[in-house]
Amino acid sequence: MRRVEIDGDLELFEGGGYASGGYMSDVKVNGKVNPGGQQQWFGRNTEASSWTHYNWNMVNVGSIGAPATQCGATGSGQATNVPATPVIAEKPYIVIQNGKYVLMVPGLETNKVGVTQNWQNAHEVDFSDVYVASASDSAAHINSKLAEGLHLILQPGIYNLNDSLKVNKANTVVMGLGQATLVATNGKPAIEVGDVDGVRVSAVLLEAGPQKSSALLMWGNSKNSGSKSNPGIIQDVWTRAGGMNATGSMMA
Repeated sequence: MRRVEIDGDLELFEGGGYASGGYMSDVKVNGKVNPGGQQQWFGRNTEASSWTHYNWNMVNVGSIGAPATQCGATGSGQATNVPATPVIAEKPYIVIQNGKYVLMVPGLETNKVGVTQNWQNAHEVDFSDVYVASASDSAAHINSKLAEGLHLILQPGIYNLNDSLKVNKANTVVMGLGQATLVATNGKPAIEVGDVDGVRVSAVLLEAGPQKSSALLMWGNSKNSGSKSNPGIIQDVWTRAGGMNATGSMMA
């Protein structure tokens, strides 16, 4: 759960039962947070009036109103509280302004505490600078758009790629919608990012194909350590290996 404001209390479980594992960031809760039986929870840059209690392995970074650090067998549970987030840029997102889509790319923040104030820290990108891909597009066609310097939005679907998507322009945003799945069908990485700064890759599922891949996401091809002031960022990226793909073929 990202970038929402809750006018009331927030429960991190359902029906009074146990729950295990979750994430929220840039979330403001005007009331209390009740974790119930929740555990293995991670929050970053959240705000709440208080937490009713906490259980096991509750981690918060840069969060206001979160439980203080507690370790051991006594007390309410185990919690880790890091006062501030050292470096972060929030995940890109899309809005509609004056009837047009706009890609919002949040800026880099340091020592961040609490939520983004008014959620206003973002660079606006007109969709004339964005290519919206569909699963029927070939890797070559998508790469031609990336080579033009366009940002890439991947519509929901399963993209069976016979080549890597190559990101070689600084500050490019690659973002999936609705669980866009990139399948590496021929042993190459699904995405290759070159030695360029400021690239954002978010909200995609990278899936192994029928041929073994040494990596599903490759970032950089030299000893370039990147830019401290404009780092590359990966957010909400999942990987999957094994099982069946959409065509019923086994994956390595």
